[in-house]
Amino acid sequence: MKNVFMMRKKKDAVSPVIATILMVAITVVLAAVLYVMVMGFGGGSNNTPSASMTYTKAAGSAATLSNYTFTCASISSTSVPIADLQVICNPAPGSGTATWTSGSSPAGTYAAAGDHFTLTDLTKGTTYTITVKYATTGGAVYSLNLVAA
Repeated sequence: MKNVFMMRKKKDAVSPVIATILMVAITVVLAAVLYVMVMGFGGGSNNTPSASMTYTKAAGSAATLSNYTFTCASISSTSVPIADLQVICNPAPGSGTATWTSGSSPAGTYAAAGDHFTLTDLTKGTTYTITVKYATTGGAVYSLNLVAA
């Protein structure tokens, strides 16, 4: 019996209780790191604003063409520089690219309700995909499929 007690007094290894606590702690830390990576809390922000827009149709330069003016009704951020908004129309309209025109910003610096852009010479009957992209994030602020009438 004396031999059994001598073995128990030797402390060459980590106690099973301590080992279990360490394994649980490591698992919790790894799970937390994985959660942060998956949810995107650890990376930079990728906040693309969103906008709601209305559009009106006007006659184009020929009987088969239409012009559309898109007006910003609201935008989710007050600090979106107009210079960072890109209007993309696919297929391209007859007039080329469209640019924003400030309707409410004092110096035309930031996008706001009332700002607008016009796409001219859209061929009637053609489906156009109009997208307003935020250059900072590359995300779409507004997107619409439009059949020119």
